[in-house]
Amino acid sequence: MNNELLKLKQIISIQLNIPITALDKSCRDQEFVRARVIYSNILMRELQIPIGKMNQYLTKDRSSFYHYQKQHNNAYEHPKFYKDYIDDYEKVKSMFLGDQDVMLKRWEIEIERLNQVRVDINARLDKIEKEMVDVGM
Repeated sequence: MNNELLKLKQIISIQLNIPITALDKSCRDQEFVRARVIYSNILMRELQIPIGKMNQYLTKDRSSFYHYQKQHNNAYEHPKFYKDYIDDYEKVKSMFLGDQDVMLKRWEIEIERLNQVRVDINARLDKIEKEMVDVGM
């Protein structure tokens, strides 16, 4: 998954002509904000990552992601005024997704989530086993 996120960041960097590190910076310049909006909306819309998990992929709070969604929706409701944003978003989306199936990416995310759940369960089982030994069972 990390390789896919790096690929997406590189595509955005090339498309918007900004440094790849700009997505992680807290800068309010228009091109950097546009990059974060595009990055966030591709993750939320195309890869179906819930807003509650988005802070794992971009160091922003939940309200920022709600705002990014609102900006995206507003752009598509008024395409005459936001043609540049829509063009950039569609180009990045098509370059990122390419010929790969979106469902495949969603399954990769789900497998990653399930692996984390498995690790958590194993850690709990180890803790329970240790407690049982301490109690004398």
